Amino acid sequence: MSELPSHYQKILDNALGMDDSYRGGVTVAHISSLMERRDSGSIFDEGEAFSGAERDGAAEAFITATASPHIQPSLPKSRLIDAAENVLNKQVRLPQGMEVRDTVSSQLLVWWRDLETEGEAADLLHIAALPEKKQGKFYSVVAGQTAKAVEIVSQATSNPTIWGSWGFGTPEERSLTGRGRGVPTNKHGHLHVIDFTSEVSKDIIDDSLTASERLNHYEPWASFLHELFSEPLARAVRSSIGMDMGVKVAPFSEAIRSPGDNALRTINNGYSVAFDTPQPFTEVFKGLVNTAGVFEAFYKRVTKEHGSYYKYQSHPEAPESAWSNIAEEAMNIGFTDEEAEQFAGFVLGIRPTYSQICTWLADLESLNDKPEDIARLCRKKEQYERINDYLGKSVTENSLGAALVKDTVTVIEDYRPSRSVWPEHATSTYIIDDYEMDNGVIMVKSLKLIPSVDSTKSAPEHVTGRTLKRSIGA
Repeated sequence: MSELPSHYQKILDNALGMDDSYRGGVTVAHISSLMERRDSGSIFDEGEAFSGAERDGAAEAFITATASPHIQPSLPKSRLIDAAENVLNKQVRLPQGMEVRDTVSSQLLVWWRDLETEGEAADLLHIAALPEKKQGKFYSVVAGQTAKAVEIVSQATSNPTIWGSWGFGTPEERSLTGRGRGVPTNKHGHLHVIDFTSEVSKDIIDDSLTASERLNHYEPWASFLHELFSEPLARAVRSSIGMDMGVKVAPFSEAIRSPGDNALRTINNGYSVAFDTPQPFTEVFKGLVNTAGVFEAFYKRVTKEHGSYYKYQSHPEAPESAWSNIAEEAMNIGFTDEEAEQFAGFVLGIRPTYSQICTWLADLESLNDKPEDIARLCRKKEQYERINDYLGKSVTENSLGAALVKDTVTVIEDYRPSRSVWPEHATSTYIIDDYEMDNGVIMVKSLKLIPSVDSTKSAPEHVTGRTLKRSIGA
């Protein structure tokens, strides 16, 4: 079986269409960190000082103020502290680096960790792999701290949005596969509680974004995936949530427009999840963990078959097997036979990255095996290198077409967190703003799921329609 045609032209057409919609520029917010931030265990020390731990067995959860905010710091620090001390009934301490700030953002984070691991990130994918009894302990402590965070922000400003994401790809993983980072910027499990209405914005319209920045905002791969498979994926989401009844899942696409001038800001493609009766946050969080786990397992099996297809092209049985196995995996999560066949063709039309080719070559050469595939991958590697050299850097600054190719053929040292390639993990954002409080318990009426494919955009960008430029690490 020869390589299937690539999706390059369709993806480029999608991106060019979005570029035409943004002729006046993209709305951008530059937001600086309130203190130096590192991706380390210090966040749990900050949580101990601010909220203290809520603990159930090995599951711990904390609340912290936000050092790297997603909205402009517009809230007097004293108001946040007063609200926190009233809700938590304790003295709270901000990190030393934030003590000198007069204003902070109306945003808190809830962090969690597993005391039975040694520094391993206890994100949603970690929780999904735990025994059911241990999972329940995380649902309890995360829900408890999230409810407190909601009460704090509500008292300081007004009712906040709860949002989070999953699917962080580490730099080490990305160097092997050349895939994208995913939505989260941090390996540790966390969610955000944020009042978007509290911000005094300083947005600008920027018509000088690079092609890569524009692609990250437009998400042409995600739009294409949604166009082709939103209905079967909605069925898969419904099945993965795991609740017995009373859950409706439907695809949606929405255009976020700028107030006043009616200019397009962004288009969101995702899935609305509505409950017949409001559900406690513990159950909703459990459903999110289930969905994250199901789609991660599905994604990893499919990407493995995609790798076999391109790694072992000289063996007729390998490509045929990859096609049938991908179709079978799709049917297992709710695709029809016809949808599954179409999905297999879609997956196998995605070109591998330069890093993947290098990794496969190293594997085969170490075994001195499959000489035909070694020779073919060597030719492909050299082809990618010639294209990468030809494109250089300047050519890709403003050309969407060149940037799309560059992100696939780039050498390992040049990878960035946000690139128009598929992510290392199945990654998604959840947004919960349709809820009520009932005696300190968050009761959720509905939520939105926005999967990510080729972008690092998170809920604040989906909600406000702008591109965020934040001074944080990769």
